[in-house]
Amino acid sequence: MHHVLIQPCHGNHSECPGKELFEEIGMFNKHIFMYFEDVEFCKRLHDAGYRSYLIPGPEIIHFVKSSSTSQFSRVYNTASLMYCIQKEHNYLNFLLFQVAYFLLKIPLLLNIRNIRKEWEYISSIFKYKQYLVK
Repeated sequence: MHHVLIQPCHGNHSECPGKELFEEIGMFNKHIFMYFEDVEFCKRLHDAGYRSYLIPGPEIIHFVKSSSTSQFSRVYNTASLMYCIQKEHNYLNFLLFQVAYFLLKIPLLLNIRNIRKEWEYISSIFKYKQYLVK
């Protein structure tokens, strides 16, 4: 079992710890535009026999353009989640997950004033491929 500790780089980036790791494992998945790219990368690390660690303490704070509550964010987050789950499971398990996730989100449709927006979000569960980078 390999161990991975990502740490800040100083000076020449070719000396950064992890360069060889990216060469071995590959870069972030090009099909995931946003959200879950780190989860998918860590899964590939795990599959290759590496261990990753969460180190409490450091924080990244976004002062501008926080997108986590936007419609864009909701749709792309769901699409990326569906893509990652679809990669790891057989068709039946993935379909069952989609249906269960859809059923959990149905109460959002009760918001009549925003029904179009909510339907776009919920339908991304099944139309996730249209949101992936080609």
